[in-house]
Amino acid sequence: MRDQLCEWGWGPDSPAVDDLAMIASELVTNVVLHAAVPGKNVVVRLHRTEGCCRIEVLDGRPDLMPQTALLPREEGGRGLLLVRSLSAAMGVERSGGDKIVWAEVHHQGQLGAVA
Repeated sequence: MRDQLCEWGWGPDSPAVDDLAMIASELVTNVVLHAAVPGKNVVVRLHRTEGCCRIEVLDGRPDLMPQTALLPREEGGRGLLLVRSLSAAMGVERSGGDKIVWAEVHHQGQLGAVA
């Protein structure tokens, strides 16, 4: 992912690249822990537009996970809060039998035309 972002003109030391790496890690970890479907692949996609990158993670489950209340002493359960804080926008969509969790991060530099 970092290599692709660098090809698109995002500097390797850009905070946005680090944010996207953290977001990817959190979203994929959520699939592995909560939404993996035997026989279905987890798909990670990157899309770019001028000044923005959207990461999508498809997990093969159409259902949304219920939101639960966080207890202060629990170690887990804050991944999506982290994703929300690092991204300009995030959401969930259904596509066929899959669920797509996505997040967008803005970049201050100039990007070329959409690939």
